[in-house]
Amino acid sequence: MDEELKGYLERIATALEGINSSLGDFGHCIESDRSGKTFCVRTYKGD
Repeated sequence: MDEELKGYLERIATALEGINSSLGDFGHCIESDRSGKTFCVRTYKGD
């Protein structure tokens, strides 16, 4: 993987982790197999 891209993705992951801390149970988390970090993003269910 390109080092610049890797750094960019890591910054996104860090930002997502910060966002997730305020989401509570509204986040959807995916564990990264490489870094061991957990990526969490907000998901919406239609209403």
